[in-house]
Amino acid sequence: MKSKNEKTLHQNIVYHSDDFKIISSESHGSRYAKAFHEDIEIKLFYEGRSMIMIDSEVIVAESGDITIVNPYEIHANIVNDVYNGKYYSLIVDLDFLADNGISGIDLRRILLVDGQKFNNHIKGNRLLEQIMLRIREEIQEQKEYYRTIIANLLCEFFALLLRNELSASKESSPKHDSIHKGDIIAPALQKIFSDYSKTITVDELSELCNISKYHFCRVFKQHMGMTVTQYIINYRISLADSMLKDENQSIKSIAETCGFGDVSYFYQCYKRIKGTSPSKARKLK
Repeated sequence: MKSKNEKTLHQNIVYHSDDFKIISSESHGSRYAKAFHEDIEIKLFYEGRSMIMIDSEVIVAESGDITIVNPYEIHANIVNDVYNGKYYSLIVDLDFLADNGISGIDLRRILLVDGQKFNNHIKGNRLLEQIMLRIREEIQEQKEYYRTIIANLLCEFFALLLRNELSASKESSPKHDSIHKGDIIAPALQKIFSDYSKTITVDELSELCNISKYHFCRVFKQHMGMTVTQYIINYRISLADSMLKDENQSIKSIAETCGFGDVSYFYQCYKRIKGTSPSKARKLK
């Protein structure tokens, strides 16, 4: 039995590679506590029956089914003697497509800023199933250009989701547990994503969310896993890191584009977060 005081965990997904943010795994019969994260989690079920919870909905998935966990949706496996099926899982960073040179699908804007969401349970979609299996094969074999193939397969996968598997309704007003989906801080996130190159203050973000500065900071840290300032810096560094691939842009120009007026401060933040300097990181890309 679960304890009534069991906490919902905010997972900070750690990727194996900063320039290819995708995690592939296979599992069955494993129960985990309720959790939520910013990243998209996709599961393809291929054997037996499985039961998972996504927000307040309990889903029974069978072979061939696909489930999608949207950003900040609470989810957990429910495992017993009957529901212990096998599945293949992908966790994908919201900026994966953009980081791999595919700019036509902005998942961060679509899912966090515009408030769209994908259907949680997809049945009988052979095309999506085949794409998932091809990604699985490419990750396992890692032949030449496998990253390029995976990026393009995910582009097709998400394009098909956007065409056919968007939820009919968007979250328009906070519910009792909707704080976990970022509803309260959504206006602040939209401001950060759109105006990252400008000066952004905590005061203006809290005003956008119509709550006090103290309450805003507490809610933001509780559900984003870091302070507002830390999140803004991390987001700017993430953008800058993807720009380093373009050798036509100077590091000074990239720093300014991403909201760092002081280049030395940019170097300091980049090294603290990435563990190396921007110039050394550029040589490795």
